[in-house]
Amino acid sequence: MKLTITYNNIPFDSRLVTDMGFSAYIEGFSQSILFDTGANKGILLYNVDTLGIDLKSVGLLFLSHYHRDHTGGAEILLEKNPDVPIYLLSSFSDMFKDYKEIICDEPIEIMAGVWSTGKIGKPIEEQSLIVNTNQGYVVVTGCSHPNVASIVERAREITKGDIYLVIGGFHLGSFLESEIREIMKRLKDAGVKRIAPSHCTGEVATQLFREEYREDYIETGVGSIIEIK
Repeated sequence: MKLTITYNNIPFDSRLVTDMGFSAYIEGFSQSILFDTGANKGILLYNVDTLGIDLKSVGLLFLSHYHRDHTGGAEILLEKNPDVPIYLLSSFSDMFKDYKEIICDEPIEIMAGVWSTGKIGKPIEEQSLIVNTNQGYVVVTGCSHPNVASIVERAREITKGDIYLVIGGFHLGSFLESEIREIMKRLKDAGVKRIAPSHCTGEVATQLFREEYREDYIETGVGSIIEIK
């Protein structure tokens, strides 16, 4: 599996533009996946072009939830790749009704080794992606509005296996340190070996994860690449 962060408000690759939002390009399976699209189609296009990623090569679009900082860049993908299937939740209403929608309200296997968690949470419903690697399962989150620990626990229910890595937004900026530590305990109890918080995680939570996971903490930002060989 190779995951390249194509949109993020956290800097990493100085060639790229940072902006509030999240998107990642995932390779290594029968189809490539664009996970979320960030907020701005021009920024997404600039970043993927700079990284050498052709949007026409995207095999499917996976949208975690309907907030604009995760869906706003979809327009440029659909201009270049209008037949790409879009895996989303019914809570998106008719945002993409003119395209090839696949509803993922329940957990589904998208392709061999790749699953949606199905919708989790209220009032903001969100899905996350689970991918199987030879190191264990990787969970990719958009914003983790339903709580990142709850997402990981759902992933374990679906896969019956250990979670090697969790990467994405954890949405912990407004949480107390005690609440963050409780979430970290739940992740540790769920067997999460490595962690890569990004996007909306928040500075305090990011530092706490960095201290807790030490060498198993992965720094991320726009342009960072994570490969599991």
